Amino acid sequence: MEICPVILCGGSGTRLWPASRPDFPKQFLPLIGDRSSFQNAVLRLAGAPHMTAPIVVTGAAHEELVRTQLAAIGVDGEIVIEPQGRDSCPAVAAAVYFRLERAPDTIFVVQPADGHIPDMARFRELIGAAAQGAANGKIVTLAIVPTEPSPSFGYIAPGEAIAGAPGVMAVKRFVEKPTRETALTYIGDGFLWNAGIFIFHGKTFAEELETFQPEMAACVKDAVANGARADGVLHLDPPTFARTPKNSIDYAVMEKTKRAATVRADLAWSDLGAWAAVHEVGEKNAERNVVAGRRVALVDTKGSFVYAPHTTVAVVGLEGVGVIAEHDAVLVCKLDESHAVKNAVEALKAGNHHTVLRRTEHRDRTASLADLASEFDVWFEASALPLWWAMGADHTNGGFFGALDQRGRAVPLQKRFRVQARQTFVYATAGASGWQGPWKDAAAHGARFMRERHLRADGLYRGAAADASGSDDAMTLYDQAFALLALAAIERALPGETESRAAAARVYEALTASHTHPLAGFNETEMHGARLQSNPHMHLLEASLAWAALPDGGRWKELAGQIVTLCARHFIDQETGAVGEFYADDGRPAEGAAGTLVDAGHQFEWAYLLIQASQALDHSGAMTLAKRLYEIGNRHGVDRSRGVAIDELSDDLSVRSARARLWPQTERLKAALAFARLSTESARGQFEQDAEAAARGLHFYFDTPVKGLWRDKMRPDGTFVNEPAPATSFYHIACAILELRNYLAQREGKV
Repeated sequence: MEICPVILCGGSGTRLWPASRPDFPKQFLPLIGDRSSFQNAVLRLAGAPHMTAPIVVTGAAHEELVRTQLAAIGVDGEIVIEPQGRDSCPAVAAAVYFRLERAPDTIFVVQPADGHIPDMARFRELIGAAAQGAANGKIVTLAIVPTEPSPSFGYIAPGEAIAGAPGVMAVKRFVEKPTRETALTYIGDGFLWNAGIFIFHGKTFAEELETFQPEMAACVKDAVANGARADGVLHLDPPTFARTPKNSIDYAVMEKTKRAATVRADLAWSDLGAWAAVHEVGEKNAERNVVAGRRVALVDTKGSFVYAPHTTVAVVGLEGVGVIAEHDAVLVCKLDESHAVKNAVEALKAGNHHTVLRRTEHRDRTASLADLASEFDVWFEASALPLWWAMGADHTNGGFFGALDQRGRAVPLQKRFRVQARQTFVYATAGASGWQGPWKDAAAHGARFMRERHLRADGLYRGAAADASGSDDAMTLYDQAFALLALAAIERALPGETESRAAAARVYEALTASHTHPLAGFNETEMHGARLQSNPHMHLLEASLAWAALPDGGRWKELAGQIVTLCARHFIDQETGAVGEFYADDGRPAEGAAGTLVDAGHQFEWAYLLIQASQALDHSGAMTLAKRLYEIGNRHGVDRSRGVAIDELSDDLSVRSARARLWPQTERLKAALAFARLSTESARGQFEQDAEAAARGLHFYFDTPVKGLWRDKMRPDGTFVNEPAPATSFYHIACAILELRNYLAQREGKV
């Protein structure tokens, strides 16, 4: 019988603001030590006897965080993505049904990701005892011996011992969070804290859920069965899961079942629910202070907590305070009032929290396009290029890392082909543009890894690097486009010195021989039921134009023309003029939400490439399409209050996601510059104003502790998600900075 850990990663941790944010909640923060509470939750059971890889249940916004943090501790796991939160019971049920369809004889250990349990050995002993109760058909909860009459937790009244399961007791009753006076009575009567940790056989839980919550069980089953699966990730079916009744496991099952049991857990535990709790479990100095930060000075300060991972903080003459300093926000509170931080967050949401951002944007309006270009050039050549070669390249095992954290340290993610191709492109292009750094070494480093670890026998490139145990040969059209782009950059920088031309020809021949789409273009790996997708064709157009600009580019010019025709006939909506993402085999938009997606950044990116195509192919129709796409992006895809291009629109051009990633800012800048270059003097001014606005928006993303890094995701409130800088963004950044440099040089008559 196998035991499967389930880690619940929901919740926003509002009481731990400003460190905890909706896109980077408390369970992913290293509040105690170097690992996050999520990582510690995984490691508590990893490698224990009969233990399987964990199942992590989380929201779509946290998928990459889960992947990154699992990789950092060397643990493989499966991920279940909830399209929306429906409380704990549907989350648990989704993990259970997901596992039971493959392994019906499984015991599950469910724990929240935000608990702090320092005694790992004792925890495993208690789970072993609880597993015996689960094997006897009980749904066991681990109940913590209270240390104080806390009103913050639910309580459990233990009953008689369960025969055949030493240490396991029946549950008399569950009670909700009491007053402090009532909690004191409960403790005197032997009640225990409910820690939200459950151990049960999957079939037992399913039977009880289907008895007490039949509608929930049916919805979750369908959401699992109809969900999208790829690479160990299950995306629950959104329409079905949305219909699932919202309820906690305590209300939905535990308070109704006659199979409830408990194990008395005599170990230290905290849910880290407020800054006072973090201070309580932290390592204290002689003055009872807990400090998390490298540059913190405390003078005549006692019993306080200071969290300042990114900035300098000094605290003088205070006692019992919490000081939490992030890049964009600071909290100062009495520790014994830290439970009220949630109220402050709500007040900020209701107030004028855009004021600071608008003042910053106003200050930046004094910078001209030339000033911004000069600043970008220095940042690019003196900071970013050296940093990503020194720290972003794996000089031991080859290739490039997928991300650097905000201290400039490599994040150990699986090496993806698109990272290798894009970084190779960046360094080859930087060399061709005059950078005097070690671009040849960097480009050769990436090209070698592409060839040795990603190249398939048919001349195409696999998405994941091959290792000693072999490889998954799966490929995508998207990756082949970037292979061609990287190879073109190498050929441009080192004409005739490499095998890049022959390698590109093999990619072209393999695609045309066996991957053509019945309608037009090429098949992509199916997503949302669609093989015909615009995004990979957009990058294939980019690569084709790069090769068409080199000698003997006839076949590539022909391919570029075919993609422009495909875009005009099928990808662009004839009514709105917007380009979509996913298409059925007959060329109509895919069914469901995927068919209504309009990526705001892609309107700019397609516009830029269609301008290039109109010149390279003498295609007047391409310019007409580009103008309409640029207008859509500029009118509907830019948030003027923040000065940035947003992520997503719907097919009616309404805002679908107001989050703003870095890369759309670069494409907005490139498109504005391309139109400015081709405009008459009277019309050029407006496009240059657009370019200045785009450059200012891009500038926000470069405000990082280490120069040469960047932020990737701006929230709708103007704050950034605190996460590693993804390597894939460097390609977008390099293209925009070099486009701006070339535009200004041409305007000033230097080229």
